[in-house]
Amino acid sequence: MTIQQKFIKLTLTAFVAITAITAFAQPLSSPIRDITYTLFNQYDGTNASAVVWVPKSQMYVTVVAGNAEFPLEGFSPAGTNIFSENANVDARGMWYNTKSGDIEINGAGEMGWYGFSIAPTNRPTERLNILPGQNQPDFQSIGVYDEAKKQVCFLNADANGIVCHSRKKPSKTKSFDLNFTSTSSVNLNPYAFGYTGQAGYEFVCMDYVNRNMVFFDRSGNQTASVAIPQDAPVNDWFAFSFANGRAFFYDKENRIWTGYKVF
Repeated sequence: MTIQQKFIKLTLTAFVAITAITAFAQPLSSPIRDITYTLFNQYDGTNASAVVWVPKSQMYVTVVAGNAEFPLEGFSPAGTNIFSENANVDARGMWYNTKSGDIEINGAGEMGWYGFSIAPTNRPTERLNILPGQNQPDFQSIGVYDEAKKQVCFLNADANGIVCHSRKKPSKTKSFDLNFTSTSSVNLNPYAFGYTGQAGYEFVCMDYVNRNMVFFDRSGNQTASVAIPQDAPVNDWFAFSFANGRAFFYDKENRIWTGYKVF
């Protein structure tokens, strides 16, 4: 083997090792607060249910659950409002579809899924119903998007599990039980759920009783438990999301999202 061949082999080995470390990054034991956003709309609705990162627009989008007239808002990483308008969907979760470049909303009950994009003006386009009917465990279930597997997933806390619907063919589902090591499903906020995109820690739930974020892999095995920062608000319904490597906690009284870097 020549010196050049040895160099190439060592370079490739190092690249594979670095890639493996990155792919299996563990959550920080002490999440770092780096985003604070106060809703522009200070009146409508209580249960903010999702924060989504839109990479092409370099903005976050959030929505409040409970009524189609409740706010849909965009804000910068610095916490500056970009737009505020009615959601036009009674939202229960929201995600960014990496394939289409659209934002998609899961509606309450039988409302189905809706889609829209962010225009060059940094404002949302019309919300279009892309799938009618109930494709979720119950009326309130929060949907998140597993982009690697192209499926929309829901926490089914009552059944101690997660159910995922194929994004292309929603009638095709996959369910698995949650295997806890430090808590149980009775301690979970049933409508607080996130997808992290991190291998081995794909899904995250909120244990509001013990103030922990609980992470699971795609087999339903608990892989980590991270204490929620003491200054973060914790609720037993809604008011939690995960986007762009960050956990977001919502202060219902002051209408503030606070984001903490986890990965």
